[in-house]
Amino acid sequence: MSNFGVASAFGNFYVYEDLLLHVTAENFFLEPQISHNEVLVIDRISREISLKAQQDQVPPHASGRLICGIVGIITLLSGPYLVIITKKSKVGEINGQNIWRVEETEILSYSRTLLHLTEEQADQRFVWNNFLMRDLIAQPELHRYCLPVLHGFITIKTSVINRKTFTWCLISRRSWLHAGTRYFMRGVDSEGHVANFIETEQIVERDGCMTSFVQTRGSIPLFWSQMPNLKRKPSPRVINNENHIDSFSKHFNNQIFNYGRQVLINLVDQKGAEGHLEKCFSEMVQASKSPNIRYEAFDFHHECRKMRWDRLSILINKLAPVQDDLGYFLMLKDGTAVLVQDGVFRTNCIDCLDRTNVVQNMVGRRSLQQQLQKLGILNKDQKVEDHVNFEVVYRNVWADNADVCSIQYAGTSALKTDFTRTGKRSIAGLLSDGWNTLVRYYKNNFADGFRQDAIDLFLGNYNVEENEGVTKLCPLMKKKDMKLLAVRSVKVLKLLALPIVLLIALAMSFYCLLTPPVHTTETIMYVIFWAVITTVTLTVILYFGAEFVDCPKLQEFRPKLKVK
Repeated sequence: MSNFGVASAFGNFYVYEDLLLHVTAENFFLEPQISHNEVLVIDRISREISLKAQQDQVPPHASGRLICGIVGIITLLSGPYLVIITKKSKVGEINGQNIWRVEETEILSYSRTLLHLTEEQADQRFVWNNFLMRDLIAQPELHRYCLPVLHGFITIKTSVINRKTFTWCLISRRSWLHAGTRYFMRGVDSEGHVANFIETEQIVERDGCMTSFVQTRGSIPLFWSQMPNLKRKPSPRVINNENHIDSFSKHFNNQIFNYGRQVLINLVDQKGAEGHLEKCFSEMVQASKSPNIRYEAFDFHHECRKMRWDRLSILINKLAPVQDDLGYFLMLKDGTAVLVQDGVFRTNCIDCLDRTNVVQNMVGRRSLQQQLQKLGILNKDQKVEDHVNFEVVYRNVWADNADVCSIQYAGTSALKTDFTRTGKRSIAGLLSDGWNTLVRYYKNNFADGFRQDAIDLFLGNYNVEENEGVTKLCPLMKKKDMKLLAVRSVKVLKLLALPIVLLIALAMSFYCLLTPPVHTTETIMYVIFWAVITTVTLTVILYFGAEFVDCPKLQEFRPKLKVK
């Protein structure tokens, strides 16, 4: 199941969702189901896109089928491809607008063959197919075919409390700006965009009235890196010779413009490698002297050590007066906004995932209680957790949100979700965290390079040039020059040799330990010999760990700048 979502409006235009796609050897014809007066024609040869009146434009012999929308157009080595949505499922409704989840997509080649690879205003920060739609967006008359696709999480639940029915929605919108995978995309860029930036909104609807509460998360807005190197947790490093204050200012100027006042909740460790990041972040906030920024550091791991998760109440109680001051959004059934949220909590840890999820859930719960009381669903003396059925729904939806956001960035479900789902830590939760940590280790070191390349290609961070892969070398292809191929082969052999030696040494160590019925001095010497070989080989591999990592090939991610 895809975690992309589709909206039904783009700018001031109503967007066509269901289309009838006709395919011929020369053209793609896209005919709106709700309007038979026009047809979108994409010339597969000249690549021209035009909107024409439906006057027998579609040839009788054209194959046709129903599709759910256009994602956009992407250029690969073999030429351009049309990306379409072939299956969708309804998530629910918000403010009378249908929300759909993308279930299946398909990629159709422009090549002259039938073979192919098997709201009101859309906020551009979260429209992930902006680049793919560029050819359609460039022509105003084609805007009705531009279907904005969001990436993130959404759940819409119809619930009952005190015999009062209401709709509760949780939606997380992931920004495509400075987007990528866990270790290859950290910190801020020169434009002030941060990695793993997600806007999470909690919406309640009842009898035409609507309330909303927004939170954000995002990487620490400094230039820093944490490149994978086979270590379980590579040390984060602040890049010294970059203009931190300029990008920091750009980031928060944008955040204040979009959301109002900023309350920064920094959950990283205040000692060790993370402690240096915390200190730099704190100093940058002080240097900015902005009256619209409040900084709150909370060492999550230290405060909650030895399973003392109840100590999170210290943070929530401290933030309570600030949260009451920020408020939430309330719109009456006649469209009048009587309350407006005057700022947001911006939460981060090192990944903006596990610790961040826990705290956002608790902040969201406190706001939800106020929202439900304002709408007359909860009595003044009642709490959300007093209603067991809804409490189960609430906890599981927030945990699902945590898992999806984590999968998109780190490759696995979130850690610590047993606390979110049950309200306490458990042995089973710790074992699950251990497994997810191992899977993260593998993916972050040996799979995320390819995933980062895919994201960069989809978002247009890398553009395939004319004749790339034919007359011009593609970064993903093996070098054809024999001298370069020889150098590459030697390097590959060197990289493969050490893991092979390590496996042989481990196998021989176990063989010498388990095979002989009696361990003689000779056997013990064999064991020691192979143990030394194992230790030395493993040490060399870890020392040159970065050489064994699957790095992106379309862009350079290894920082060559001085670090401190």
